[in-house]
Amino acid sequence: MKNLFRIKAIRIDETEDAKFEVCFSNGISKSSLEFYSDEDVFKSFAQSLRDFPKDIHDKITFEIGKDDDKWAYYLSVKVFCVEPNGKSIFRILIDNHGDIVNGYRSEFSLNFEVAEINKLGESLSRWKIIEGEEWKWPE
Repeated sequence: MKNLFRIKAIRIDETEDAKFEVCFSNGISKSSLEFYSDEDVFKSFAQSLRDFPKDIHDKITFEIGKDDDKWAYYLSVKVFCVEPNGKSIFRILIDNHGDIVNGYRSEFSLNFEVAEINKLGESLSRWKIIEGEEWKWPE
């Protein structure tokens, strides 16, 4: 299965929150979400991925919104080891909290080796966010 992790900077505005779209795919499942946040929303996540894992029990959590219908949307990316040899996963949960017609909720995993997660974090930390531009992994 081929993993895809893509981020697009839809709108960058110094007076308002930036608008991003994230997309994840493991070759079988695919889901995306548009959300608003500050421009450096990925900064600490990227640093944590570069340094992952600190030990076999290390876990990184990146969240936007809340898993509660009071929020417009929810994105959760949990990164953790599943085997002592370094096999790790990104556990993705995306919910747009839409109504019965337009709503969706997706949950699936992307499989990685630790070295690839570290390289992904390095690449994401170097991304210069420019409106209309995207970052993706693999590059």
